[in-house]
Amino acid sequence: MSRAELAQVQRELFAGRTAVVAAAAALDGVTSLEAGREVALCKLWEEPVNEVLYLRFQSTTPSQRGTFPGVFGLVNGLAREGKLTAEQELFRKINNAWYEANFTDPSSVDPTVYDRTINPKAAAWFKPSALEMVERVDGYLEILAEHDIDCELIRSADPGRVIYEDEHQIVVVPYT
Repeated sequence: MSRAELAQVQRELFAGRTAVVAAAAALDGVTSLEAGREVALCKLWEEPVNEVLYLRFQSTTPSQRGTFPGVFGLVNGLAREGKLTAEQELFRKINNAWYEANFTDPSSVDPTVYDRTINPKAAAWFKPSALEMVERVDGYLEILAEHDIDCELIRSADPGRVIYEDEHQIVVVPYT
């Protein structure tokens, strides 16, 4: 996702409007990031939204556990596999350190938040007010694009049962 596209998402959130994608399978609010670029699944239009919309950048392909890893997990996985260039690894280390220094890790507050037995498929979502957090995501998306890993941006007013919340994010267990 380019800086311009990211800025547009931010403008839409602040304006109380959101871009909504209607897919044949009624996947309202879902767009696909193919090779790091936002592509509408079907027809894209704007409609007023009176609800808070949370954002999540995640894989388009489920993991072996049936979850869709988030953008940070995807890039960290590439690092664990030794697939990042020196420049990408430097970006990852600097930006991961920035997130750790500036925002709360939900598992440091509640160690069970990502426990697979207690909270299966728990996933973090950005709040619309978390602009500082969202602004840095584009570099992660660029890394994924360079490795041909598809990622999607999902917007939802109600992504699941909230099990953790702070000023910048929520962690939810999706509804079944």
